[in-house]
Amino acid sequence: MNLLAFFIRKALGGYIHPMNRPNTELPRKIEQERRIAVIGSGLAGLTAAITLARRGFQVTLFEKNAYLGGKIGAWPTHLPQGETQFVEHGFHAFFRHYYNLNNFLDSLGLRKTFRSIQDYQILALNGSQYRFTGVSKTPVLNLLSMRKTGVYHWGDILKNPRLAGLAAMLAFHPEKTFEKFDDVSYQTWSESLGLPPSMRLMFNSFSRAFFATPDRMSTAELLKSFHSFFLSHDGGLIYDYPTGDYETVFLAPLRLELNRLGVKVRLQTPVTELRQSQTNEGGGFVVNNEEFHQVVVASDAASTKALMSQNPWLEHSQFRQSLNSLRSSQGYAVLRVWLDSPVDPGADQLCDFIITEHQQILDSITFYHRFEPTAQQWAKKTGGNVLEFHSYALPDGLEESAVTKTFWNEACGYLPQLAQTHLVHSELQVKKDFTALHTGLYRDRPGVVTPFPGLFFAGDWVKLPRPAMLMEAAATAGLLAANSILSGYQLCEEALFSVPPKGVL
Repeated sequence: MNLLAFFIRKALGGYIHPMNRPNTELPRKIEQERRIAVIGSGLAGLTAAITLARRGFQVTLFEKNAYLGGKIGAWPTHLPQGETQFVEHGFHAFFRHYYNLNNFLDSLGLRKTFRSIQDYQILALNGSQYRFTGVSKTPVLNLLSMRKTGVYHWGDILKNPRLAGLAAMLAFHPEKTFEKFDDVSYQTWSESLGLPPSMRLMFNSFSRAFFATPDRMSTAELLKSFHSFFLSHDGGLIYDYPTGDYETVFLAPLRLELNRLGVKVRLQTPVTELRQSQTNEGGGFVVNNEEFHQVVVASDAASTKALMSQNPWLEHSQFRQSLNSLRSSQGYAVLRVWLDSPVDPGADQLCDFIITEHQQILDSITFYHRFEPTAQQWAKKTGGNVLEFHSYALPDGLEESAVTKTFWNEACGYLPQLAQTHLVHSELQVKKDFTALHTGLYRDRPGVVTPFPGLFFAGDWVKLPRPAMLMEAAATAGLLAANSILSGYQLCEEALFSVPPKGVL
């Protein structure tokens, strides 16, 4: 091991930090009958529900949609020729430092079909590309070696002393960073630094992946994301992804596990009632006219806010303030297209998933016919391609009817042959259910444990004791909620892990 890399790892206290110390002397399964309601079947709800059911709790899982999984959910789409394929909410990257999510998936054997992305690739409007395969995986050293990609040059730093402000990325602190930067937008911060164009492109692309435009994205949240994804572990920017549709890879096995554990799954069942029980001894709750001992609310931020606002019994001013701080992102769009002729330049030129320089809406392109079996079969039979276009943060005022055309026009700038093809089929989603990571929202965000005994929150919108983002935040919150219930019954907790809580400086 390089001596400098050794000291960097030592300064971080290692790359994998335990979040708890489970007492293995405690029992693992509950002996008495205890009913748990989990509201929402996204990653947070599924991790909570399955963990608790494995420990002997009687779990009922409520889901408003017709499918499980939340943002890893999938549903059928019917092509003109009569074929049925499954589509999802968009391409998902499973990073190596998603310790809790990956451990949960491995407990079900769900990562067996994953493969590694070829590179982390950004395409610029002028035709240039940025690739990161050769970048060091060691924190700090990765920033230095990024110079080889063309993102910056030594001259940029020597000519602009304001870039010293980038040291804030290495000095992440879970409290001080948010005190200083949460009210500052990423746009304001980046302009104050005078980022060179290539570095600004990389930063802008990274910030938009958190479903916010630069003028709304909290600088503190962005610094936390740099710490989580790039400056706290040696996994680098390379990630894994499923090679099958999410129905096959995730949902079918999850349904089998839920059924094996006896979890009652209520699909297409929105929760319209959540109140404290008047009959349950020692407390409890009523959910849709059913009695439960504990409740884990694992719906998205906006749905949670709407559900809880209906409850006059939640008379706790600080808790009310926390709920009022919950907001959804600006909205995102995903367009899957089936084309009658090929536009793919080949894996030697473009990775399966590429990030594009933002114009109006297009942020990424995925070539599904390369790795997803049903898309592969369709492409082989028809000679066409299957692509996906993703916008992480739609501009205000853009009509949904204009999204497909805008995607198409912008994608033609990166894939010129697209202009010569025709759509065989398309599936468009325009949604507004991702958590807002906007300025000034962090301080009031609720945590997993609420002021009301037996009521817990879980989701990527929950304030966590350790840095985690996106899917890892959702899974960690679900497991923390489960651990809170387990410890309340003197049962052994699940072991949880995180990246280092603070930066190297």
